[in-house]
Amino acid sequence: MNSYPASYYAHTMVEAPLHKALAKTIKTDVCIIGAGFAGLTCALELAKSGIDVAVVEARRVGWGASGRNGGFVSPRYAQDLKAIIRTCGLEQARSLFDLSREGAVALKDMIGEYDMPGVNPVPGYLHVQRYDKMSNILAIQELMARKFNYQVEVLN
Repeated sequence: MNSYPASYYAHTMVEAPLHKALAKTIKTDVCIIGAGFAGLTCALELAKSGIDVAVVEARRVGWGASGRNGGFVSPRYAQDLKAIIRTCGLEQARSLFDLSREGAVALKDMIGEYDMPGVNPVPGYLHVQRYDKMSNILAIQELMARKFNYQVEVLN
């Protein structure tokens, strides 16, 4: 249950000690369920505000997507932006994209604030296609610039 499936991540990760299961009742102001980026960030912000917080995780810190993303954090969603626009409209899609941009900046700021060893953010992200259709990538670039005021450099 606590081991990752065979993957590049599993073969290159640095082992961390497992923690014992919670064996007693604790009293806290807020209990965060899940120790991924969102849960840990929420817990950190609450704790900085003086709120007593506990984080519980069924497996390991960063077990899901937060731990197996290869270190990539970008202002994007798993869903295609065109689909987000179709689902909730352009203005809401822009708001969601802006929120994701803020999240990426906040994480970079947090890395600097806590001087996290071995964490060296670099700008950019990689979008790889399995087939040669540059028109798809250029359409995404144009959509990002025109509708979201976000410049993307395309490398062929």
